[in-house]
Amino acid sequence: MKTTRLLISFLLLLCTSLSARDRVQDRFSWQNKIMPQEKVHLMTDRNIYIGGDTIWLRPFIVDGLTMKPALFSRFLYVELLSQTDSLVYRAKLHQQPERDDNTMRGYIPLDITMPTGIYTLVAYTRWMLNGDEQHFFKRNVQVINARDLDNGVLPALLTKTTNEDAYHSIDKTELLKADYNPHVYRPEIKTEKESYGQRDFVEVRFQAPANTVLAASVTDDSAAPIDPSNAIHYELFGQTFLHNIKDMEAGKVIYPKLQPEEFEIITGRVKSTMRGRIKPGIEVSLIAPAQGFVDEQVTDEQGMFTFDGFDLPDGTKFFLRSHDEAGKDVGEIELLPELFAKDVHHLEAAQSEAAASTFYSDLKTRMKYNNGQWEVLLNEIDVVGRTREQIDLAGKNAYTRLDHSKVAEYKDYTFETLLNAIPGVTIRDNQPYFRNAPLLIMIDDGLLQPSFSMKMTEYLNQICPPYYVDYIDVVNTTMLPTVPRVIGPFGGAAGGQDRYLRTNNYCLRIFTLKEIPNVGQESLVKEFTPLGHQHPREFNNGIYQGPTTPNGTDQRVTLYWNPHLVVDADGQCTFRFWTNDAQGTTYTIRVEGVSEDGNIISSQKTIRIN
Repeated sequence: MKTTRLLISFLLLLCTSLSARDRVQDRFSWQNKIMPQEKVHLMTDRNIYIGGDTIWLRPFIVDGLTMKPALFSRFLYVELLSQTDSLVYRAKLHQQPERDDNTMRGYIPLDITMPTGIYTLVAYTRWMLNGDEQHFFKRNVQVINARDLDNGVLPALLTKTTNEDAYHSIDKTELLKADYNPHVYRPEIKTEKESYGQRDFVEVRFQAPANTVLAASVTDDSAAPIDPSNAIHYELFGQTFLHNIKDMEAGKVIYPKLQPEEFEIITGRVKSTMRGRIKPGIEVSLIAPAQGFVDEQVTDEQGMFTFDGFDLPDGTKFFLRSHDEAGKDVGEIELLPELFAKDVHHLEAAQSEAAASTFYSDLKTRMKYNNGQWEVLLNEIDVVGRTREQIDLAGKNAYTRLDHSKVAEYKDYTFETLLNAIPGVTIRDNQPYFRNAPLLIMIDDGLLQPSFSMKMTEYLNQICPPYYVDYIDVVNTTMLPTVPRVIGPFGGAAGGQDRYLRTNNYCLRIFTLKEIPNVGQESLVKEFTPLGHQHPREFNNGIYQGPTTPNGTDQRVTLYWNPHLVVDADGQCTFRFWTNDAQGTTYTIRVEGVSEDGNIISSQKTIRIN
């Protein structure tokens, strides 16, 4: 009888425990639906750089619960911090719409005069600002200044890119992930040989989950030893989870304050210029002439306006103007600051004693500071030669030109008035002609192509009012180079644009002001350049074909970098690279990524260079 009572008590306790666990599981699932967590891993080509190098970046953003790739944030902010927590550089990476793929990639250019030190890379999305900095990605990199080496200053080397405070061991029971156990897939990286000579050809092959997009790097260990603890699986699994298990047990639910960032946003208010009162019902125009972008909003009862739904590259110059229905300038525009992480701190760095003298001698072959002159052999193979000065032959032989001093007289008129002031130009049905021939239009070296439903002068009035214009000229299209891009709704290949140029004899070129003069009513036009997405840039994986540089000049440290390495449908992946001029060293080949089903891929191999 006593045994029966004990058994019943045990079963009741077990049911209560299971019921409590089920409640927590349900609460956790509900919390994760309301506020899913993004986790970020940032792969870099290496850990140690010299001033003038480039840090190459490949982010992986995953759902914190399933580890599957997460795509609801289209932008990732990457910051480089000094040891005093000051911002050195900030980049905004995105999913590369120019390439029509979802692979984020980016880079950080290092100034050649950067002080020697340990710097911290920080990566986060706008959505991750709903938590604190312990949920951001952080990793240390080291930068060595050439002048310090020249003066005999040999810094201790970075040995560990993360620390115990950055990532914590994962507790799978707390995360309630018993129904999903992602594993780390370690493909066997194969090469034809285990050792190679100088300027030798190496082919790398391995198997991985089909159709996965990976990142791969090959680095020279003698100049940039790799920290083995910075692998993708450790940093993703080790990041703390956003939600607290005790809060969920107590029934507390956290709601996000910020939404995922899908597009760029510009927000501000309009106030009166005299007393600073809010101005509701005021029309605000946002224009980016070089991109052919124009939008218009009306301020609400609080005098606020918001522009969103666009995605323009970094360096895009915007003009904001507030006006009434008659087009008269009204009020003063005040922009709200861009939203970035605040009070982010660098990581404490683990450093070894000074390295062997051979390490610093290898660095000195790449960079020197002699009599005030920098001599640097960077990490990419480039053809070095004296370039000719770029001369604008078209502008030099322009048929006619209207300078800013003359353009300024027409700032209150439409483009029809301005074009009629150019000798030889006439307007017919809102279309410009020169010497009775149709005129092509270019703005800041971009070919303008409005839709068929809009006349050219109407389009110009929208995207480039006269007071944005620096100067205008009319040139012969045969003197123009191939146009690299198109402004307007119609794009196309560069070759097609080139043919389009050659079928027209004349082109009207419009160049916009670098800044709006602060004179009279023009002070109401606000010019600014927010942080846009980073322009794509390719790593130069050098190939030795044809004439080459003299022996000993190839001192590349990153031999290969590919942020978009695609595994084929059969699970096979291959890439190739050339060795440098180093002797008696080893290379580290690394492959990292996340498959579509949430499995981590991480592997590396070492080969020797004789």
